[in-house]
Amino acid sequence: MKMMKKIVFIILALLLSTAVKAQDIKNFYTIEKDGSIELDITNYDFHERFYTVYNIFIDSRFKISEGKANGLFRIKSEEDINSYLAYLHSNFSELDKYDLDDMLYWAKEYLPEEYVTSILLDIALEDNRGTTLNDHCVDSDPFCTSEIIQFTAPANVSQESIPDAGCLYTRPCPAWFHMRINTPGQFIIHMEGVDPATNQLRDIDFCLWGPFNDPTTPCTAQLTTDKIIDCSYSGHNTEDAYLGYQSGHSHHGANHGTVNYHVPESGEYYILLITNYSQENCRISFTKQANSGPGTTDCSILEPFLQASTPCVNGSLVLEANVIEGASYTWTSADGQTHNGRTWTRNNATLSMAGLYSCHVTAGTQSGTESLNVYVLPNVTANFTVSSGAIAGSPIQFTGTETTYPTGHTSEINVREWNFGDGTTSTSVNPTHTYSTPGTYQVSYHVAITGGDNGNCGDTKTMTLQINNQFNAVVSSDGTSFCEDDAVPNLTATATGGYGNYTYAWTASPACQIDYPNSATTTAHPGVGTTTFTCVISDGHNNLTKTVNVTVNPMPDVTITGPNPPHVNYNMPTTLSVPQMAGATYVWTSEPANLIQSGQNTYQITTKNLIAPTTF
Repeated sequence: MKMMKKIVFIILALLLSTAVKAQDIKNFYTIEKDGSIELDITNYDFHERFYTVYNIFIDSRFKISEGKANGLFRIKSEEDINSYLAYLHSNFSELDKYDLDDMLYWAKEYLPEEYVTSILLDIALEDNRGTTLNDHCVDSDPFCTSEIIQFTAPANVSQESIPDAGCLYTRPCPAWFHMRINTPGQFIIHMEGVDPATNQLRDIDFCLWGPFNDPTTPCTAQLTTDKIIDCSYSGHNTEDAYLGYQSGHSHHGANHGTVNYHVPESGEYYILLITNYSQENCRISFTKQANSGPGTTDCSILEPFLQASTPCVNGSLVLEANVIEGASYTWTSADGQTHNGRTWTRNNATLSMAGLYSCHVTAGTQSGTESLNVYVLPNVTANFTVSSGAIAGSPIQFTGTETTYPTGHTSEINVREWNFGDGTTSTSVNPTHTYSTPGTYQVSYHVAITGGDNGNCGDTKTMTLQINNQFNAVVSSDGTSFCEDDAVPNLTATATGGYGNYTYAWTASPACQIDYPNSATTTAHPGVGTTTFTCVISDGHNNLTKTVNVTVNPMPDVTITGPNPPHVNYNMPTTLSVPQMAGATYVWTSEPANLIQSGQNTYQITTKNLIAPTTF
């Protein structure tokens, strides 16, 4: 069975509205033994049903009550019911659509609720007559090119006013459809009319308008000459509506009138009117003609009969069937549960509730079963980690650590969306990203499991990430060479970039006393020789190791040796010296001055002739 909506409202829809001819009035009632009559309104037009029952109800000459079944009413009166019903039918045929709308409002307002129910319920049940829900432009049914639409046309239905129906000089038994273009391009809609009982061919006609932005606003003021795409008023039982073709194509010799050339584009709507010119029992089928062009229509405009939410685990699973007046509904779930009612809400959903559901619908003598796949999705919790060293200009590793409930469904996660907060995104599982500029960034990671009817069970984790400059550091000393007696260097470590909050750890090799080993500045006491001072600087994420060398020189031996005892002959020179040391420099002076003959900057000098006591 196609969708129940289609069976009740399309395949069967158009027989119900058979107009009643005056000479046939007697066929619609029977005379009971008590002199009352039982009126069968099931062959009346939808509006005429209400019009007839309402007028009898408000006329004091008649007593009306419900009959044996829906659509049947018992009437008692001394009046000639046949003449009165013919009179009502004659008046009804003179009403325009605005009068009909007003009448319908007052009928529903004043008729007893059970009368309205009887009328409407019979409409929903009549498998062999149908309803006329698409007998007006604004009530058109959707059409999909992948479908073969088949419906039983009525013998007569009143027509509404149209600015320009093209070649349709008459429009008996109208059935309206609309379509929305998916794939652009030309294509042909093929239509056929056949008597389902005798297989006799039935004359059908059509008119096609477009393009429009929606299927209802054009009804009917915008169905004008400039919107006619194709039209046929031929005497044949087959018709072809050409979309996107130039004029001059063959239509079995049909009378087409004025048509406009336009190649269908995606998103455009087109409105199709099919009429049953034969006004005989006629089953009309139509579909896209095979290989007629690339154009297709959007099948998403078809409304499903059954619908279901797609909950996450522990959420609410809501199932719903379309409304059919007076119908009963019995659901059967994938996990063996049953429920009576048009809607069914199952709280605290579990994965075991997913699967194929069926709904058996009974409306009077008619019944049918529809099925629907239902989805329940695991819950997802997002989380992620970031590699150490969030430094501008350096790649950072992001790792998703998401989980599911129940566990074991992470392989079903099909949405991963990273937003790094600097205008860039990623859908990778574990991406790397490089920030070009230091700063504070809000990083978000969204994960989800999708399925069913736009179901989405997901979660988002957000983290504040501080991106810093490159971490750098230098160490220095206020001197790199000292004499033994004053060897107390001042050591300094300077750090920049990174995460800040620096820490310091000084050591020496060979070991010596460091006064403040965990401070950026400290003093130390190295021994004679070269000492390497090492400082490890940390910003909490990265460590840098820097060194500086300090040399301590021993005090030189400046013992002067010369004549012993330190006496020389009058007006004679002498030789003086100190111990010779590698790397040492020498500066000799005398008092009185200028008494050094040679070697003033060496370890040994020769004096000038001395004539008085002199200090060297």
